Amino acid sequence: MCWGYNGYQQTDVELLSPIESLTSVWVGGNVTCISDSFGVRCIGEDDNGQISKMPASFDGLHNIVIGREHMCALDSNGVQCWGIDDPESNYDFGQVHAPTIEAATELVGGTYTSCGLGINGVKCWGHGYSGQDEIPSLGTVTQLISGGGHICAFDGEWLCWGENYYQQANSALMEGYDSVSLGVAHNCGVTDGIVNCWGGDPQEVGLLEPPEMSNVTDVKTAYWHNCAVTPDGVKCWGKNNHGQTEVPSELVLEH
Repeated sequence: MCWGYNGYQQTDVELLSPIESLTSVWVGGNVTCISDSFGVRCIGEDDNGQISKMPASFDGLHNIVIGREHMCALDSNGVQCWGIDDPESNYDFGQVHAPTIEAATELVGGTYTSCGLGINGVKCWGHGYSGQDEIPSLGTVTQLISGGGHICAFDGEWLCWGENYYQQANSALMEGYDSVSLGVAHNCGVTDGIVNCWGGDPQEVGLLEPPEMSNVTDVKTAYWHNCAVTPDGVKCWGKNNHGQTEVPSELVLEH
């Protein structure tokens, strides 16, 4: 079930029917992809081949990340990216030209930057406008996550880099959470079932003001809104210009 902006039919999941034995869902960059018994299928924006250039099949698919004008995947053959590949375009920052990542185990992506984790550490590629490609000295990384323009790695402590205008890449603010999700100007984390958000809210849409809720099991951040999973169902807050915080009734439990 999808809701929110639908300018490229990315929330029209009936276009993917039938769906059998669903295993994964990925969303971002005006694209929605699923993996089920029929393989990987996507709907949404295809202006630069984000969908039409996708490989016909994957071998042992681990993850897909969807950025602006491109997508990347990690399977047993390594990392591969596709989409925009036009040096004359104002939106081509080399985001489809992934470096070799030996024995890759993780793949994350932001707006125009992607990063992978392999036996030789973290590598990033794409747009480095705020130092996203300036990877700090890291130990043995066990977790890698990405926001719109900043990345964080955990090697016993959190280390973040990239866009930091609103302190969204301030590593010290990451500590103490059971789980964290990175947005664009902000982040949200869960500890003891409570959500806290920090960073910036440049559009003043209440990004940093979660509604009253408890026993939260997960939180996800997007550009200008957030959603959390609670025992009462899904709750969302932030910008609502496309109905993205209006959770379908099927996902809210009645008491």
